[in-house]
Amino acid sequence: ETGRLVVDGVVHTPATLGEAASLAGVRLGMPPDVYLPATPAAPDTRLAVNPVAAETLGAWFGFAWSVLEQVRFDGRALAPGRVQLWPEHFDAAVELGDDTAGRRAAFGASPGDDAHPEPYLYVAPWDRRTGGFWNDTGFGGASLTYAALLCADDQRETALAFFRQGLAEVGSTSPRPGNGAPRFPKRS
Repeated sequence: ETGRLVVDGVVHTPATLGEAASLAGVRLGMPPDVYLPATPAAPDTRLAVNPVAAETLGAWFGFAWSVLEQVRFDGRALAPGRVQLWPEHFDAAVELGDDTAGRRAAFGASPGDDAHPEPYLYVAPWDRRTGGFWNDTGFGGASLTYAALLCADDQRETALAFFRQGLAEVGSTSPRPGNGAPRFPKRS
């Protein structure tokens, strides 16, 4: 909130990563058996928070969680996981679908990355797909840009329509045989 950490209704202005982790009640860093961290989790690292950027990021994740919980509810017959923040990508995502049939995917919202300079929504099948709906060759899935969402009359409905199309596409298509693309690692 305005670039500050709010825990149980109390506003804090932590000066370091270690202080922020302590206030939030979490262990700093990633468990060593999950993914290799891309950045160090040095507790003395100073926090320089841009309030406008923090507010924007919070709004993005608030929107993402709302939409992804709806996708999770709509897909409740498809063994959905929990909507969660994945620290290795810093994206919110939920997985659902039939893995044994090659029809499971992550449905998510990223604040941006090396291949995408702005936030985006994505459908990332565990088995890569190409062509048609599958417009993102960077990861063999589909993405919808922040710019496209901002232009929409109803951003929530546009996001839900994108995810619903992704769910239909995952359920009705199989990976291209012999494309040699690697499977996404399963998250658990």
